[in-house]
Amino acid sequence: MKTKLLAVITALFLSNSVMNATNGAGESTESQIQKQLTLPSLNATTPMNEVVKIDVLFTTDENGKVDLAIANTNDPLLKKEIEKTFMKLTLKNTKPNVCYGITLKLITI
Repeated sequence: MKTKLLAVITALFLSNSVMNATNGAGESTESQIQKQLTLPSLNATTPMNEVVKIDVLFTTDENGKVDLAIANTNDPLLKKEIEKTFMKLTLKNTKPNVCYGITLKLITI
């Protein structure tokens, strides 16, 4: 059975205060992630309506492009998709080579 995952950012744990900064448009890094983060429908092993929290660690390069992403989950397909999606993100107000972390709250629907 195919399920859809709804990703909601619930908390940020930060290595410094850069994530709360805003870029020239006044948009926070958290908002940038919420706008850019999309997960496709997956054959997830999570039961329907169950909430799963997944920690993601990532770094960015000098241009804000995510160059490393590591998701902490026991579901290998979900891990692969989250990491692949994060690698497509560009976050303008991050420092290069600093490890940032975020907790995603995923709900299967």
